[in-house]
Amino acid sequence: MSLRAKIVIVFFIYTGYIFACPPDWRGQISGWAAVRETDAANPQLGIRYIPGVNINFHKTGNILIDSEVSANFFSYRDIQNNAHESEEKLYRCWLRFSSSRFEARIGLQKINFGSALLMRPLMWFDTIDPRDPQQITEGAYGLLLRYYFLNNANIWLWGLYGNNNLKGSEILYTREKTAEFGGRIQHPLGHGEIAATWHHRNIDLNKSIDILLDSPPVNIDFAPVSENRFAVDGKWDYEIGFWVESAVIHQRTDFFDYRYRNQFNIGMDYTFSVGNGLHALFEYYYLTFSKKIEFKNGYDIAAFMVDYPLNILDQLMGLIYFDIRHEDFYNFYSWQRRYDNWSLNAIVFLNPDKSQLAIMQNRDTSSYGSGKGFQFMIIYYY
Repeated sequence: MSLRAKIVIVFFIYTGYIFACPPDWRGQISGWAAVRETDAANPQLGIRYIPGVNINFHKTGNILIDSEVSANFFSYRDIQNNAHESEEKLYRCWLRFSSSRFEARIGLQKINFGSALLMRPLMWFDTIDPRDPQQITEGAYGLLLRYYFLNNANIWLWGLYGNNNLKGSEILYTREKTAEFGGRIQHPLGHGEIAATWHHRNIDLNKSIDILLDSPPVNIDFAPVSENRFAVDGKWDYEIGFWVESAVIHQRTDFFDYRYRNQFNIGMDYTFSVGNGLHALFEYYYLTFSKKIEFKNGYDIAAFMVDYPLNILDQLMGLIYFDIRHEDFYNFYSWQRRYDNWSLNAIVFLNPDKSQLAIMQNRDTSSYGSGKGFQFMIIYYY
């Protein structure tokens, strides 16, 4: 872990003791082994440790000042090839002031919203994946403000700074030392709610091209590219749950032939009164890159998920993605047994050897995106 990360953690813990607020230690340790069909004799091993501490600095009535600091230690080894990768970094580091109707949170935090579950046009700042038993996602540095009205409407405002890596589903890097900002309004509508979201940032084309093409620095010095994201989403419950999510990302540049990234998702779910309750979920996702806002000649994916609780401890889940354009199926099946502090997970994935879909190559769960294999994972929570 970097010296800066260590100083931040020690500072928060020491400050908590000064204010007579003993820290609440919590976290998780996980280990897994994975085997692929193409290399069955070469198991791959991994371990992750996420220690965290929560501190309540002040609580009076409905006023709360608290914080969370956690780190992410990760190690991965390919035994036969003697390949090894390890990483240590801050995972969360934020300070929050909240009341019954207002919240202000600053620091490295998780920011996520939207109605879709399996394929998310609004995956702007997180990489939460339904296939990941740990639900790991990187955070974003910034200030988030939220206000909740009495009619359950709410408004979000945020400003981000210092996020030099890709966030969410981004494929181009944010220009360093520039601020990002945006907001979201959610309002009740019928048996659900509707929301509108906007975000602005500046893109660094020089860094993006150098990294994506894995080439020497280009000789052209591109000016910053302005990017604006707009989205509308809603979710309702009329016996059957129903949601829709649509987003448009516009980059103001002549470098690309296609300046617009258009995404659309529609989904529904229902729990059948079968046994202990069979939950089924369906989503349809459409993506296009175009010179204007339009939804044609794109990529479309259908996804179907079912999950079923065998008993109070065991849960089964099956998830199938169908790439309609390439006629490829991506299959994911899991069994989970959950105790108070332990989680045991057996996972089978059956996918094409080469994935045609970037959506299947989540940076945090890329091992499930291509090929066929099996993974066993143990997670301990404390």
